[in-house]
Amino acid sequence: MFDRVEKTIVETPFRMSPKPAWFPSHETAHRMARKVTEFEADAALGKLTKLPGLFWEALRG
Repeated sequence: MFDRVEKTIVETPFRMSPKPAWFPSHETAHRMARKVTEFEADAALGKLTKLPGLFWEALRG
């Protein structure tokens, strides 16, 4: 369709979703950090049960 395309420009608004926990405006960063710590400290089999809570806090930010 196009011969020798050299450059492509895509314009979109700069938005990150979910908001990263290190952003100052992340509302649940303190609860999410606690959940990440619990997730890392738990044994291998118990980790899967902690993921829904961790994802929920990440998405609420």
